[in-house]
Amino acid sequence: MTPTAAPPYPNTTPPPSTPAGTVYKATEKASGKRLVLKCMSKSAIEEEGATYQIRHEIEIHSRLKHPNIVSMYAYFQDKDARA
Repeated sequence: MTPTAAPPYPNTTPPPSTPAGTVYKATEKASGKRLVLKCMSKSAIEEEGATYQIRHEIEIHSRLKHPNIVSMYAYFQDKDARA
């Protein structure tokens, strides 16, 4: 799975933040599909030395296909990306 550009997601609703990041419920503009976005702080990831762990999580989650697990369709880093 390769990174993609950040797609437009209007009507984003933020729930409480967690140590692993903030998860948002969103709706994709073009299709109306309901989604979940997980946003993580790069500085927090780097401070914890968790870059490898996050990349591993992305790789594993992108392969999971199960009706009770949210599917991963894309991931991206902002233009400030250092990894």
